[in-house]
Amino acid sequence: MMGSTRRHQNQPRTRHTMATPMSDPPASPHIGRYVYAVGGIALGSINSVWGDFATVWEPIQAFGDRVPGRHPLAYAAAACLVLGGLAMLWSRTSRAHRRRILGGWREGQLEWGPRPIGHMRSLYCALFATAVLCAPAAAQGRFEDLTRAFSYDSAAALDVRQQDSAVVARAVVHDISYASPKGGRVPAYLVVPQRAAPFAGVVFVHWGQGNRSEFLAEAVALAERGVESLLIDAPFNRLGDPNRSKPGPEAERDGYIQLVIDVRRGVDLLLTRGDVDAGRLGYVGHSLGATWGGVVAGIDHRLKALVLMGGLPTLTDLDFPDPLVRQEAHARTARALAAYTRVMSQVNPVQFVGHSAPASLFFQWATVDRYISKRAAQAYFEAAADPKRQQWYYCSHEFNDPRARLDRDSFLAAQLGLGGNQ
Repeated sequence: MMGSTRRHQNQPRTRHTMATPMSDPPASPHIGRYVYAVGGIALGSINSVWGDFATVWEPIQAFGDRVPGRHPLAYAAAACLVLGGLAMLWSRTSRAHRRRILGGWREGQLEWGPRPIGHMRSLYCALFATAVLCAPAAAQGRFEDLTRAFSYDSAAALDVRQQDSAVVARAVVHDISYASPKGGRVPAYLVVPQRAAPFAGVVFVHWGQGNRSEFLAEAVALAERGVESLLIDAPFNRLGDPNRSKPGPEAERDGYIQLVIDVRRGVDLLLTRGDVDAGRLGYVGHSLGATWGGVVAGIDHRLKALVLMGGLPTLTDLDFPDPLVRQEAHARTARALAAYTRVMSQVNPVQFVGHSAPASLFFQWATVDRYISKRAAQAYFEAAADPKRQQWYYCSHEFNDPRARLDRDSFLAAQLGLGGNQ
């Protein structure tokens, strides 16, 4: 027995295996996870290009731009989507097969159970490369989509009509109007220097509580330095405008779009006169004019220099410095506020002003401003492309500090090559 036992112990052991027929594994019940993961990576890549949340379905839009650190938060959320998607793809092959995965990574192939599921390293690299390569095109495509609302037929007739004219100092002030591509007519003052051409050309847009007369004295003074100016009325100041009485946020948005287009048509008007140098065009906007001047700067690169006085980077930021203004802004219901935010987010100036180059921008801010917070001012300035500069004045939103006018006239003189008074 001892010998027998020893003999059995010395015999080599054999491992018996049962042959099992190889068959294709059933469809993975986790295919939804893979689809969700890849979708998360794609959405995260797109949002990282936009630098913001989706304008329609993400609940954060109801808060507008009042969310602290909104854009950094958007980038963080985009990173979470991408990393979360990658983690889901990784986790499906991680625990039980970690050693096999790492080996497969080195070999360029990962396995699920006994059979390979694909070259996951290649998938990761392909997704990353696609995001990187598509980012510039996606950003440009999105910007083109945004600017499409501000397009118009530049070949259409301006149909300029003059109602009156007057000689003031060394300028002729013409009371005119021209056709708006969005309907109705644009009332304007055309201030022409009484001196030899060519002239620099400047378009002026007033604040919300004013009209085309706001910059009239300044335009007459600039005429003595060789500037031909066009000062227009915003759509809501036009009694005969067909869009003036339409209700709702869509109508308000369309009015702003019309204002931007009418400014661009104003540039067309100056250039058709033949006495304005196309290489010396500028823009001055106050409040309303400064807000939508950011859009003008981003989409119309005929302008060489722009002065933006106390404008808002977005219409959906309701955190006004003045408590009364802030209370009135928040008087709307949550549903109405969400609808307003959804509509206005499509045209917020902060999305355009970053495309202002090569134009030079001069931002002017009031330290005691009822409507523009320092946070909003800084956000607008930071969003703009270079070259740019800013200056603060100890005054109200009306900019009644005389240094503000001197500074913007000096800026225009330097940028547009203005001479002295003649």
